[in-house]
Amino acid sequence: MANQNTHGFKRPFPALTPSQRYFLDVNGYVVVENTLDEGEVGRLYEALQGLKRDLLKTGEPGKTRVRGCHFSQVKEHYVHFAHILESDPAIFAYLTHPRLSCHGRRTGWRQRAVGGIGSYDKQSQSR
Repeated sequence: MANQNTHGFKRPFPALTPSQRYFLDVNGYVVVENTLDEGEVGRLYEALQGLKRDLLKTGEPGKTRVRGCHFSQVKEHYVHFAHILESDPAIFAYLTHPRLSCHGRRTGWRQRAVGGIGSYDKQSQSR
């Protein structure tokens, strides 16, 4: 289902509902069902688990880089990857996915989250 704004641009799916926007404001994230297909999720999961496994094998995951990436934090319940963008094609595909990207012109998550035109779009329209 595609919505159309006043500029004629078709959005890939509607903006967030008021309750989703509230959840995003309170928690800093929101789950939008069916944004990624099962294959995309599976490839991303395997890439992240493989990268984590490879970094842990080094013995010093915070100091050693694997495919340009390292851990910036290692806690009991989570790890924080640094410089992850180009460490795996599946991760790069996820981080640059057109339905999630903040950088796409009028197509990014930023616009869907707020339901309107972002500052980048306003700048591009003023030219």
